[in-house]
Amino acid sequence: MRLAAYKHSSKHGPIEEAAGLEDQSVWTAQKPPTTDQTVIRKEMSECVVEFVDNLPSDYKTVIVLSELEGLANKEIAEILGISLDNVKVRLHRARAKLKATLNATDFSAMKESLMKKMMEMYCGSKAEDTKTNTESQKKT
Repeated sequence: MRLAAYKHSSKHGPIEEAAGLEDQSVWTAQKPPTTDQTVIRKEMSECVVEFVDNLPSDYKTVIVLSELEGLANKEIAEILGISLDNVKVRLHRARAKLKATLNATDFSAMKESLMKKMMEMYCGSKAEDTKTNTESQKKT
């Protein structure tokens, strides 16, 4: 009986190791993103989508199909009825235009907004109380 139990335990890891697997993705063996990471990604995605929306329609279409929908260039060419080379050119130009726009943008206001949301998430109303107290101290 002891031999059977030993063989079973040598094939299977301890329960403590198996418990940690519940917090990991079955496919990637990575832990799911934390709430903080999810909020940050959502904010960043919303920010980038605004910039993509401002691209010319030809560029916007290929960026959305390629980057957001995950389609291959060949599939994009078939959907839009244009050549594969044309898809590549549009993607290149769209990415260059998007990069230039992002580089020229001052993100300080967006950063402050994101930091405020994170403080509220971590500290709740304490963040507002601290800010109010700091502002009132500056006035005196």
